[in-house]
Amino acid sequence: MTSVAIASINMDGGTQPRAAIDFDVVEEYALALATGAAFPPAVVYFDGSTYWLADGFHRTHAHKAAGRQSIECDVRQGTRRDAILFSVGANASHGMRRTNEDKRRAVLALLNDPEWAGWSDGEISRRCAVSQPFVSKLRPAPVTPNVMSDRAERTYINRYGSVSTMNTSAIGGRPTPDRSVFDSTGAGSRIAIERPAFASDPAVSSAVSPPRPDVGRAAQLAEDLAHTAISAKVRALMAAFDELPRDGAEAARLFPVGHRHAVSLVDLRAAARWLAAFADEWAAIEQENVHVAAE
Repeated sequence: MTSVAIASINMDGGTQPRAAIDFDVVEEYALALATGAAFPPAVVYFDGSTYWLADGFHRTHAHKAAGRQSIECDVRQGTRRDAILFSVGANASHGMRRTNEDKRRAVLALLNDPEWAGWSDGEISRRCAVSQPFVSKLRPAPVTPNVMSDRAERTYINRYGSVSTMNTSAIGGRPTPDRSVFDSTGAGSRIAIERPAFASDPAVSSAVSPPRPDVGRAAQLAEDLAHTAISAKVRALMAAFDELPRDGAEAARLFPVGHRHAVSLVDLRAAARWLAAFADEWAAIEQENVHVAAE
């Protein structure tokens, strides 16, 4: 065993499969430490520069709460990915009992990874210490052609565990937008674009977009619902964003320590990538309309 400085252990690298840290348990462990209790060592993977915590998050938080500067660790040579792979099966037989949400997050950590998703349900269930049917239920269904809308679609499990579909027919078909036509804010010259009305608006009492003879009614309805759902979510997101401090770095520094590790850094970065892709496509659409208006 090796005593490792807690300050040098990375606990925000996406190696924590639990849904959240239970700070009541942390307090219980800290009180036990203060009375002389001994805990099993935490497990960390060291890649030559960083210690990635793979098992012992509650124990490590308890050591910090008890004023300890270091913690005994089982140090193993490996990368962040090695730590993630170990973590998904940790606590199956020791420590605080895993919830179903903890197990689901562990399985999705592998199913959402391009390499690990290629493993069989049996192998993933073995790694995560769950049943094979549990994995099979979470694995996305095979892609099937959408004969009604004649579009390519991909079904996948999103980061909240819900089944979603993505239209992939236009991937690679649009050039990178020429940012020179936009101002410093990226807004550019606004051109009115005809969009479907939002079903959530009081004035909407019929179909949210005009009938199209080339698309079946069921497919058109599904498309309208998708448009409405995306619009509502983005509008809610922007409303929430307006309530945040303008300076993101300052907001992170002010973020309560008691909640910091309950927010996954991996999830935050995934959200940032999604928003960036959304904004880039939005910019491309506006650029196209600028060109159409100029012709």
